[in-house]
Amino acid sequence: PPFDNPDARKAFIQALDRDEINQIRNKGLFDVANGLMDVDAPGYLKNAGYPKYNPKQARQLVDKVKQETGSFDVILGTTSDPENSAEAQLLKEYLEEVGISAEIAQFDQATLINRALSGDIDVLLWRNLHGGYTTHSDADNYPWWSNFDTGNFINFSHFSNPETQALLEQGRGQTDRDEVNETYQEFNRKMAEGLYIVPAWYVDWTIGYAPDVKLTLPKIPGDGKPLFVYGRIPVHGLSKS
Repeated sequence: PPFDNPDARKAFIQALDRDEINQIRNKGLFDVANGLMDVDAPGYLKNAGYPKYNPKQARQLVDKVKQETGSFDVILGTTSDPENSAEAQLLKEYLEEVGISAEIAQFDQATLINRALSGDIDVLLWRNLHGGYTTHSDADNYPWWSNFDTGNFINFSHFSNPETQALLEQGRGQTDRDEVNETYQEFNRKMAEGLYIVPAWYVDWTIGYAPDVKLTLPKIPGDGKPLFVYGRIPVHGLSKS
């Protein structure tokens, strides 16, 4: 509770003006996301169907939830980093505008992750790197969004939906790029229907390098190729000319 209630999940996302939050927190530099896949990834949709900011409807849903359960209280989990704390404070203000009582809980990063794993938190501010794509997007989709009842402990929302799980399984088994794209687009829509995750924005990453530093990667058995993962620079194979 309270997010085992679909009305509570919808009220939460309709309470947030993500465009304005992006302007305040990021000076509008990032693109607001309305789906879970990155722009060049299989399954990308410009808008997967997430509800728009609508404080009036959010208040109505909040009132409905309170009538059914007696309250609508949430804990916003974040790290003690000043930027993250400021973002959580902004979310708290939006939520309280529509009648949701929000409390900010700050933890060191390791504790926050453990809280997320145990489900001992209502809302988690989290960044995922959904950009490790080759032919399929399984590398990023499957581990994070498989059903919780399959034993997937990093499904932080703890949701289980047979439709989304079936689509993930289907996408993993397909080899045709167009078919994979269609399957993951439908998965994207079903995730938007469930409102298990609120997408915020796509972050632009910049990685500095020196031209005289070279990276020679070891050969991979067969015809495989190394996959670049953002934010990680392997030490093995580095040399300076």
